[in-house]
Amino acid sequence: MKKLLIFLTLLIISSPLKAGAHWEKISSTGPHGLTFYLDTDKIEWLKKGVFVRLLTDYNYSRPEGQSIVSKAVIDIENSKYAILHVALYSQHMQRGVVLENKAIPNPTIGIESIVPNSIFDLLRNKLIHMSHERASR
Repeated sequence: MKKLLIFLTLLIISSPLKAGAHWEKISSTGPHGLTFYLDTDKIEWLKKGVFVRLLTDYNYSRPEGQSIVSKAVIDIENSKYAILHVALYSQHMQRGVVLENKAIPNPTIGIESIVPNSIFDLLRNKLIHMSHERASR
């Protein structure tokens, strides 16, 4: 039991939302005043496109009317910045729920409402700037 508790503690500490990732603020004007962060350690330059990870605070409501403030970790891959999955991390439960390929159980939680086009434009410009920096080295 004690070993299990230690393992779970280490698992929570190593969560992508904890220390270790370098989150760089790229916007504070998202929908509902959301702030978006880019994980600069999680950028992988692929042959076709790029893989990045974004983080934002995200409010959503349960059918019972209870509102939950969560973290949304958004993995994006390929040149069109298609969203692979969104993991919602409840601050209370400290665990992630992965929503794969837009198969979202609650239709009120839409990926488009989490990441608007303006954020993709900011992200695209940031990645272009970073790719120029890499090329000049």
